[in-house]
Amino acid sequence: MNFRRAALVAVMVACGRIGQLHAAGADETAELETRVTRLYQEQRYAEANPLAQRYLMLAVSTYGPKDLRVAKAATFVGGIEFMQGHLSEAKPLFERALAIREAALGESDPLVLETITSIATVAEALKQYGEAETLHKRTIAMATATFGAGDFKTGYAIYHLGTLYQTQNRYSEAGPLLERVVAIREAAFGKSHPLVAEVLNNLSTIYYAEERYADAETAARRALSIREVALGPADPELALSLTNLGVIYLNVGRYAEAEPLLKRALAIREAVLRPDDPAISKSRANLANLDSARLSR
Repeated sequence: MNFRRAALVAVMVACGRIGQLHAAGADETAELETRVTRLYQEQRYAEANPLAQRYLMLAVSTYGPKDLRVAKAATFVGGIEFMQGHLSEAKPLFERALAIREAALGESDPLVLETITSIATVAEALKQYGEAETLHKRTIAMATATFGAGDFKTGYAIYHLGTLYQTQNRYSEAGPLLERVVAIREAAFGKSHPLVAEVLNNLSTIYYAEERYADAETAARRALSIREVALGPADPELALSLTNLGVIYLNVGRYAEAEPLLKRALAIREAVLRPDDPAISKSRANLANLDSARLSR
């Protein structure tokens, strides 16, 4: 799961549950909540979707279309649609939730910020980059005003804008933003936290694209060392850091250093991922590229 999907999942877990309901229809709604939540957590999205749609419809009929519980239900259905790749269906559900929450809670409420982030995530997946950029800038302004410039929640908002710029190869804009995020996360969580490693991985890719090879190596090595300690020897995120550093070495001709990193990344992925996971194919392609580079020397 990439960082965009992971961010949306985090929002769904935090905001999607309806909770204990007490009005007419509460029994059926509570039962649907339990079933949909279980299916969602098991990643059985196709089975969850029709139940979630019923869940939303029942919340509307029970509480009225402007109730906050309807916003939560719409957020949940939007998340399921997103995870199925139904982006055009997901976006209006989040927009519906946003309208309800803004009217009921005001523009500065954390749930409003989280919902705007969800809309921006879908917009980016739809390649609606201008809209996504505007929304991410809005969340940065909201988080800064509500929590302060150095708060980790503001850091998350900055991270989303930085990675959007990275996706668009706007490296000169992405780099300074993500460097700010590193500083915020180090202050909030400590210098050896996996969330720091996450941003360092992004920065190493940016530095490499800017031909700042020493900086790229430093960031990648630090991310790897953090994940080695924090995540254990068989975590997919560790495989990502191994790959990141290995590919840097491969591309600068340091083949002997690249090989063990890339082989270890493949071994981890083969052990913990599904056989058809694209990350496994990518690891094998990296090793094939290494062999080809050696032969062409």
